Amino acid sequence: MIIENKKNNTMHQFNGKVAIFDLDDTLQPTSHLYEDAKLKAKDKLIEIFGEKINHVGILPLIEEIDIEHVSNLGFRRTRFPMSVIEAYMILCQKVKKSPEIQEMRELYELSDCIYDIVEPLYKNAYKTIQAVKNMGFKVYILTAGDDVVQSYKIYKNGLYNIINQKNIIVTPHKTNDVYQRLFGKYGFNNCVMIGNSIRSDINPALEVGMYAIHIPCETVWSYDEVELNENEKFFQINRVEDLPEVLTNIFK
Repeated sequence: MIIENKKNNTMHQFNGKVAIFDLDDTLQPTSHLYEDAKLKAKDKLIEIFGEKINHVGILPLIEEIDIEHVSNLGFRRTRFPMSVIEAYMILCQKVKKSPEIQEMRELYELSDCIYDIVEPLYKNAYKTIQAVKNMGFKVYILTAGDDVVQSYKIYKNGLYNIINQKNIIVTPHKTNDVYQRLFGKYGFNNCVMIGNSIRSDINPALEVGMYAIHIPCETVWSYDEVELNENEKFFQINRVEDLPEVLTNIFK
């Protein structure tokens, strides 16, 4: 089977292997945007409530609420801003203050604006994807999040130029069922997931029988702090540019 990239008129012989990339904190930095937004939300809440609240408890409260919301809201754009608003409402109740529309609006906006920021890809990420394609791999991006937000980031970073649009998949959650449904047709021994999240990228891939390559991120969201279900198909690298060598060793 021949894979053609119409953008740059290059042809690649499909080798039967599939490489699936995560997006956020694997190909481009993202988690620091949330950390910055949490700090801004904390500052705003301190401005609103002053000494009536425990300042140290603000960030843990936002984090706890946000993680709880993942189960029902997934990675939708509204989840994080609504978590900040809920923290505000809890604090209002605690100090017996009436919620104010303007304060909620300001908190929502400073929490939501992170979704309009498009960070550039990590150094060598684009070249590495191209190198993996040149090795004959069918390349996918599998990312959890809001479809419009994720698609815009992918577009702005030029990834539609080197990855077929139908192979770029945005999903509310990355579960075992998602991996089985999307990639079972290739045979899991022929598939490898590359990502930073143990919970969303690595464990589900390993559990369905795929290979998984972990690229750790400096900032780890507490949601992702789960036990690794490690087996012989687990690999770890520190830089995305090390990927082609590892893939060669896996599928030699």
